[in-house]
Amino acid sequence: MLEYRDDSFGGPEANAFGRLRFSPPGSEPFEAAFLLSKTAALKNRIVLETEAGLCELGESESAEISLRPASAPDLLVRISTNRPDRAGMRAAQAQLEDFVNAVRKGCAPRVGCEAGRLSVQLTASLYAARQPLPEPWMWYASRRSEQRA
Repeated sequence: MLEYRDDSFGGPEANAFGRLRFSPPGSEPFEAAFLLSKTAALKNRIVLETEAGLCELGESESAEISLRPASAPDLLVRISTNRPDRAGMRAAQAQLEDFVNAVRKGCAPRVGCEAGRLSVQLTASLYAARQPLPEPWMWYASRRSEQRA
């Protein structure tokens, strides 16, 4: 992990930024960054930017994938599914439906307990490394920091 910053000041955070380093076994390490906000309008998406180009995936289960090859920056390739349209279904709704299906049919969910454990572990690690998000317009926060020093 490299960095995690948020604006919680001891309460719930509204904005967070982080940079992570991953070292998958047998692969080259890579870095990822995230930005989450309840106060700024952000597209709800995942963007992968590599030397080969840019890949973007929206939030809904039926969202299309957009690809922009680095070798042809003016080219935009869109990939979508032929499944019945469930556009607008949010990830949380899809997770709940998958859980209910697993319970009713007695089968494993699409994402297992180990992935959930790792997600909680990552969240705990981020909070343990928390640093304040720079907010120069908050004069009272900087005075509070000066008083502690």
